[in-house]
Amino acid sequence: MHHPADRSALDLLDAHLEALGGGADLPLPRLLPAPDGADEHVRWALDRLQAIPHEPKDVFRRQVGSLVTEFRSRQCPWNAAALRLFDDVCTFIATGPRRHQDWAHDVLAVLHRKVRDAADAAADALAVMTEEWQGEFAPVRHRPDRDAVLADARTLLQRYGPTPRYWTNATAAAGDPAPDFITPGLQDTGSHGFLTSEYIKGLDLFDDLGLIAVADDELGVVWSIGAF
Repeated sequence: MHHPADRSALDLLDAHLEALGGGADLPLPRLLPAPDGADEHVRWALDRLQAIPHEPKDVFRRQVGSLVTEFRSRQCPWNAAALRLFDDVCTFIATGPRRHQDWAHDVLAVLHRKVRDAADAAADALAVMTEEWQGEFAPVRHRPDRDAVLADARTLLQRYGPTPRYWTNATAAAGDPAPDFITPGLQDTGSHGFLTSEYIKGLDLFDDLGLIAVADDELGVVWSIGAF
């Protein structure tokens, strides 16, 4: 693996593990120069990777996929909270730098993976995005771990500092700066959908709910997508 100056060892190893989990035929990476505090994560992940049998290939890919999840969780509380919240639902979540006065340019960069709103309502919106669009048997309002789910949601939003601005496509937000998302839950939260009727890789996409957080120097995009 090469080590471009603008990418850290953690980023490079993350990309390498993701490619292996996706079925790429790559050699084991050598230990990379890592920034202070990152060596332990890099060494831990490489040790775990070397211990995974390469055959059968489908088992190898699944185990590498689990390694990627744990590797990302161990790096910072934000990653861990995001994975606890959204690992089992059809959701896009990413964060990136803000470089333009018109933050829409930065949102597009995040979506392409190039890199007087109420905060409580934003956390509630993230919490209900952990629900399934169809057949949800345990909406957040009834979960015994509701407070923990909301705490993880607030952890994600704390990344954007004390005065971020929030945008959502939820229709309730048009007339209320602090709409209640928890009581209706995901299925009963109306939205201005951005999806057209699409059939992608065996999935029908039928609804969506999104949140954009914008701070002075960073922004995040979280989008829950209804699919079956």
